[in-house]
Amino acid sequence: MELLVTLPSYTDDIATVVKERDWLIHNFNTCDPRDLCNPAYYLYNHELNGVTYKAVVDLNIFQFLVNCTKKSQPQENYRAAAAFLVFCQLAKIEIEPSYAIYERLNYNTENLDEVLTELQLFRKLDNGDTDSLALYALGVSNVIKVESGVTKDRVDLGKKLLEHRRLTDWDSLYLIILAIIQIHINETVPSSGKLIAFINWVIKNFRLSLPCIMYAVRLFGNQPLKRMMKYSINQDVHKRRSSAFNMTWDLYLMTRFFKYWTDKDASCETLFVSDDNAFREVLRLCIEVQRVGRLDPIGQYLNPQVCKFVCDLLENHKSRKDRIYGTDQWSVEHRTALISELECKLFS
Repeated sequence: MELLVTLPSYTDDIATVVKERDWLIHNFNTCDPRDLCNPAYYLYNHELNGVTYKAVVDLNIFQFLVNCTKKSQPQENYRAAAAFLVFCQLAKIEIEPSYAIYERLNYNTENLDEVLTELQLFRKLDNGDTDSLALYALGVSNVIKVESGVTKDRVDLGKKLLEHRRLTDWDSLYLIILAIIQIHINETVPSSGKLIAFINWVIKNFRLSLPCIMYAVRLFGNQPLKRMMKYSINQDVHKRRSSAFNMTWDLYLMTRFFKYWTDKDASCETLFVSDDNAFREVLRLCIEVQRVGRLDPIGQYLNPQVCKFVCDLLENHKSRKDRIYGTDQWSVEHRTALISELECKLFS
């Protein structure tokens, strides 16, 4: 069945910007790479197959979008984010900013007013005129007009954002990041042994997850990605904590991607959008490993001996007698104790 779609003359230029930025991360089985940045692909599936699409944006993309109207001087990242927004409007892709909002707030009530103002700006931008956004995105205009006024649900939204102390799984991923940092800065563990040390730690003391293992593979492997390790012992205590939180949010988003993938409604597809190259590379490795159902893809980042050792550890982890997971020791209190121990070492 065919679908006749009329798109604006600037569609190809917008698609080019989106393609060149390479911000989109997906697990689509049937998407030709040429279709990924073509709004017609999404419209066809939406109109004829009843498929809905959602794009989860990270904090950087959210900030770029907000800054389109918040900052008087346009930057290329702002224009690129506007192009992405135009693309989503043309393709009928819903943008999901909630995780970016939670990270921006970071459980700090002092940030609430500013966060709510930024969310208000985002909503106005998201509902703005597509042609005006396109002119800004393509450098024809330096201003995007948005409606004035305050949204009516500001107070209720503020209460909702502060409702939970932590998002589900955040503390568990925070613990794993603390363990990664501790092993990274531990000079008694040689570089060649850090990945094995981490996997041994997580098997014995906590639990495994694909994003966590792939994160460690790219950090401790032969080709570590730049800016993955945000923590430095030379930072002040506040910055060290902030760096650990930032790394946790990256890992949290990766686990959310898999949550959407494994628990998804067959009629809904989710993309993730990030300008963080390390985040994209790790998540794409996760997707590749999940697709093939084997650990083969990690071999390109590890020495053969290390790769074999890692694979053996992961394949045989359930037989480990020192494993705490599933025993009487496994509890929230156990996790809390591990967090306290590592925080004392890293933030004292």
